[in-house]
Amino acid sequence: MAIIADYNNAFFDSLGMEVDSFRHIFLTGHKDGKVHLWRSDAYIGLLTDYRDEVTCMTKCFEGLAICTWRGYIYLWEETLKTCTKIIELSSLPFKILSFNITAIDYNQKRLLVLSIEGDVI
Repeated sequence: MAIIADYNNAFFDSLGMEVDSFRHIFLTGHKDGKVHLWRSDAYIGLLTDYRDEVTCMTKCFEGLAICTWRGYIYLWEETLKTCTKIIELSSLPFKILSFNITAIDYNQKRLLVLSIEGDVI
């Protein structure tokens, strides 16, 4: 899975690179837990390496939300320099059928998370 940040987004500012209007930043999440940063014309580097499969990502109010198969949501600030918060589904005060996250969406200032068993959180 991948997510795209436009050239005028804060992601580019944090890289300190000269860009033109035709370049974008791509973030790709992989089964091995790695999240890579790409520019439209070159590989930039590794953002992070989680121990679990990266299942989904979305842009959100914090900057970026990255989810893993084991039920973790990592919130990164918009310059991608730090992970500001980690949410573990197993620590929520209510019961859910599965911690395996399959999709996430940012809608009306809320993160909507879907598990493999159909939980919507």
